[in-house]
Amino acid sequence: MEFCGTTSIRKGQWFESKDMTAWIALIVGLLVGVVVGVGLSGRPLRRRRSSGSRSPQATPSSVEHVIDLLRRANGAPAACLVGRSTEPVMSGRADSVEPQLLQRMMGLAKLAMEDGREHVTRDEATVVVAVGDHKLGAAVLWEGTDPSADRIADLKAEMRRMLGEFRVDHGPLLIGASAPSEIPVDLPPRLDTLPAIASGLCDRAHIITGRPTAVMARDPETQGASIIAVSTNADRRLIGFSVTPESAVGRASMADGAIVAGTSEELFGKVPANRRLKAEQGTAYPLRDGRDGVGALIIFGPDDELDASLRERIMWLAVDTGPRIAAATAVRAAEDRANRDGLTGLPNRSTLERAMANASVDPCAVLCVNLDHFKGINDKYGPAAGDATLKHLARIFRAAVRPDDVAARIGGEEFVVWLPETTAGAAQVVAERIRGAVDGTDWEWAGTEVPLTCSIGVAASPEGGPEIANLMPAADAALHRAKKAGGNRVEAAQGEEK
Repeated sequence: MEFCGTTSIRKGQWFESKDMTAWIALIVGLLVGVVVGVGLSGRPLRRRRSSGSRSPQATPSSVEHVIDLLRRANGAPAACLVGRSTEPVMSGRADSVEPQLLQRMMGLAKLAMEDGREHVTRDEATVVVAVGDHKLGAAVLWEGTDPSADRIADLKAEMRRMLGEFRVDHGPLLIGASAPSEIPVDLPPRLDTLPAIASGLCDRAHIITGRPTAVMARDPETQGASIIAVSTNADRRLIGFSVTPESAVGRASMADGAIVAGTSEELFGKVPANRRLKAEQGTAYPLRDGRDGVGALIIFGPDDELDASLRERIMWLAVDTGPRIAAATAVRAAEDRANRDGLTGLPNRSTLERAMANASVDPCAVLCVNLDHFKGINDKYGPAAGDATLKHLARIFRAAVRPDDVAARIGGEEFVVWLPETTAGAAQVVAERIRGAVDGTDWEWAGTEVPLTCSIGVAASPEGGPEIANLMPAADAALHRAKKAGGNRVEAAQGEEK
């Protein structure tokens, strides 16, 4: 028999036989009181939970399902998840797993949740793998064959992604408002986001060494490496700078020890533009989560001027912080996926709406863009060609807009471009640029050239009249006029759409 659901373990209370008579009398009296109360009120009594109750909440069924899938996918007899505000979730074969093994698995998951690290325990017949991020913990129990190191590494990465997804989708329910009970001593408390953890690491390393510092992190989706934080006395223009894999920083993130570089080019793989120091020395310390390299801590300056005790302290700081960087990176990746269209990688409708809702400065404009004759492309060349065409259009949008603009896919072949601090005239120029790029770009599918055009509606505020909330309807009406006029054209919102 398999179980998959919420399980709690409570200590029983045992009473001496000499007290049994008194307890029976008390229970009978309570039952009589309940019966009398129901009869007098004419309706059944209901238990009311006090407003201050902190009883664990029920876990979403989707979480239980994912834990069960994790167990089945790895051929494991049991798996579990623990959180701070819900009862533990366990999945497994109840008739074949000894209770003490389940207790051990649960205990290791709680330990991983508290210290934010990975744990692997082995004995003669079982292996337990646990991963935590200070908010949630998960563990998988194997019996019999000892899994390989590669399989364990894959499982830990899968569990990290799962915890990140849970924190995004069910964060308030699973983790509540409680703070981590243990934070590495070299970091200030209450650091949950990736920028906060990285900035705290930089500043702490600066306090220890007195030198400028920086943190590089890897994107778990693209594996691209870039600088995400610098200390207060470092050059902030480094933030966002991409690091090459063959550089000292790139190699350190996959190494077991620090790597020293004598110049900026050796350190990053290339010389950052507009840097004040063109031949800067530095040492890159690895940030790791078990066997996985997640980034590097960079200490600028000559390595030989740091004494051994400072180097050891920096290394331990990097060791303590690596799992937290990994957990925060997983959460950010999950949030990013939740905010983006799965096919094109562009922001989705909810991201667009948030950007427009947060706008407070005029002028601004909206472009509604629709690919002409898209159904014909799908019908003639197939859905794969249609998907490739939408990705091609997304690349054109990225090249045509500024970093603060938002080009979003809101469904099918429908796109919207939000242009803050843009006048009506400038919006028309952007729209014509996009239309010309779509019409003028050679696009082929399976060796056949596919002609592409698009229609665009433009609405601006305050020059065009509509409030920000009405820009999309006005631009959409202008788009319909462009389509009716034959397509491959830009139309501006008219007075009646203001």
